[in-house]
Amino acid sequence: MDLNSRKAVVSLLVDILRNGRSFQTALLNTQAPADTLPEIQAIAYGVLRHYQTLSHALSLLMKKPMKNKDKDIELLILIALFQLSQSNTPDYAVVNETVKYAKKGKKRWAANLVNGTLRSYCRLMETQEPETKITELPQWMQTRFKADWADEFEQIAVQSNIHAPMSIRVNRHKISRDEYLQQLKDADIDAVASDVVSSGIVLKTATPVDKLPNFDKGFCSVQDLAAQLAALLLAPQTNDRVLDACSAPGGKTGHILEQQNSITVDACDIDEKRLERVQENLNRLNLKANIQQADMLDKAAFEANTFDRILLDAPCSALGIIRRHPDIKFLRKETDIDNLGDIQQAILDNGWFWLKTGGTLLYATCSILKQENEAQITQFLAKHNDAKLVKIEIGINSHSEIGLQILPGENKMDGFYYAKLEKQ
Repeated sequence: MDLNSRKAVVSLLVDILRNGRSFQTALLNTQAPADTLPEIQAIAYGVLRHYQTLSHALSLLMKKPMKNKDKDIELLILIALFQLSQSNTPDYAVVNETVKYAKKGKKRWAANLVNGTLRSYCRLMETQEPETKITELPQWMQTRFKADWADEFEQIAVQSNIHAPMSIRVNRHKISRDEYLQQLKDADIDAVASDVVSSGIVLKTATPVDKLPNFDKGFCSVQDLAAQLAALLLAPQTNDRVLDACSAPGGKTGHILEQQNSITVDACDIDEKRLERVQENLNRLNLKANIQQADMLDKAAFEANTFDRILLDAPCSALGIIRRHPDIKFLRKETDIDNLGDIQQAILDNGWFWLKTGGTLLYATCSILKQENEAQITQFLAKHNDAKLVKIEIGINSHSEIGLQILPGENKMDGFYYAKLEKQ
């Protein structure tokens, strides 16, 4: 990793851990050359995934913690510790490159500290095994997960720290899955078909989208297998009017339209800027939807009895996709959960108002907290006598009797929840 890339990783991590920005926003702020982004992203994600272990190692090496104003130096060392423990780069190269970076920075006093700390770590690793007992989750998350999933906690903790596989969705209006698997094979891309999702393929190794055959022509999209279930469970019918609430960045919107080309889809989101991503995705797929900025908390956004089917991909804690977005461990706070619960219930109520009698509403989150999932549906059903919970049967185990709860890593999927409701 050259000096500019190391600088970009430090800047990226400071932006996330000190300034509270999301990974994608911070990545844009680095303004690094496109060809260096894969390496920068891989190193940054690695530090975020192993942050607890790396910080513990650093605490053993330093007599006192570093001051917050020197967070950049602390992160510089953590990046090097990650490389020393997880990469194939020779130890001497990691140490020399990191010290060289420190000498060229504004805090040149840190060079000796960096050098001594890293060399001590190398000596330490020669005589003892690295720490493996640390759970790479904030304490409040561990407490919540244990309360909801005592028997599954170890599995959740392990899976949340594993690099998620890259999954793609085949656009079967353009090509069959078997045909696309052959195109991948011809391009020397190793992949397997999903046993659960008829549109899904899992790549053995992550691949840049420009290397995927006919990606620019809309033959496939990058989408987790669990997220691909949304359009399949919603199952739009001929001439349906469908609302994709909270639709950005548009992966599910595109999949809904791929299911049925004789439907009308309203793709909405509160963030007008994020709706630009929806349009970009639909353009690539050569699909059309009514894209509009709308607040799903505003009951007046639509008239009553407007939609045949509604996908409510609700704002949530996203604790089921930590393995894919490790910055969630640092950005999400326990106090967020109650606020999100109020929003989820309000949007559910509004969606029900907009849904036609006989229509279907699919509630979805990428969370594994019962408070955001089965508890929300239980509360909703108690308020709405005209709501019927439809049992979801797709051949995989659900960890809930109320809806479909998938835990991280199961069937190569992210942690996701679905509840299918019919309006009587």
